Amino acid sequence: MQKFGLLFVGVLCYQSLVAQADIAFRVNGEDLVASNDDVLFAELNKDSFNSPVIDIELSDEFGKKLARFTGRYIGQRMSISIDGTLVSAGTKIREKIGHKLSVTGLSEQEASRILQSLLLASES
Repeated sequence: MQKFGLLFVGVLCYQSLVAQADIAFRVNGEDLVASNDDVLFAELNKDSFNSPVIDIELSDEFGKKLARFTGRYIGQRMSISIDGTLVSAGTKIREKIGHKLSVTGLSEQEASRILQSLLLASES
């Protein structure tokens, strides 16, 4: 089973775009959803192991909501979906997450599919 996680590091730029896609965060059956307006930017990068990373920037307003949400659930597991596609399942929240996050643990195919979903959403 592939592990998913969040990684907060600088990486080399691979491809970037302005994203217009919903991102849902779920912990203990509670959802927090970033709407199209909350997703400012997404970019596909590579980490230091040359694995794909999707870096996402959210609005400051939603970033504050996300920080409060994740702050309540530190130590618990969270899932993340982008446009209805599960991209991270069971990631343990180690600290508050704000307006910038990175989704790691994706295969090249998964990262490409998710990025394509973000690209298609941004064209709508």
